[in-house]
Amino acid sequence: MDDLEDKVLKWIEERISSSSDFVIPIKKLREELVEGLSVPVPPLEQIEGWLEEDERFDLLPEPDGADDLPPEQIAALEQTGIYNGVRVGLKSKRATQEEIIKRLEEHSNSLLAAVQKGYAAGDIDDEAYERLEEELVGFLRKIKGVGGNSREAPGGARVGLV
Repeated sequence: MDDLEDKVLKWIEERISSSSDFVIPIKKLREELVEGLSVPVPPLEQIEGWLEEDERFDLLPEPDGADDLPPEQIAALEQTGIYNGVRVGLKSKRATQEEIIKRLEEHSNSLLAAVQKGYAAGDIDDEAYERLEEELVGFLRKIKGVGGNSREAPGGARVGLV
């Protein structure tokens, strides 16, 4: 392992260890690396390769449907801190089922808020907004065990179904 690879992997390990998140998008970590290290940061694919070969890390594939979004919507989500792509976690920091459900709720609510904000700003068209919101609300209901015709997301937050 060369010095740059070692520095990058050590930084990623420390970043994940100190985070409340169990997995973090590699794309997000690379952006943070660009800001946080005083060394040239390698391409995303090279970092992903290093992580894949290192026994300390678990890689998780990109969430289903994430690649269906148009590039402008992906860019808008990234501006709010929501990234697509492969995620990485530490094998030594595996989450319980309850922790995973809590994180899914938090991230889904953040994504729902970003979608609603994008729609209000005119960045997302009506059809895409309705589809995204419907899918997110359905997902939130599934993980929370809420059924029926409720129009509230977990935690009582009202959602504007169109």
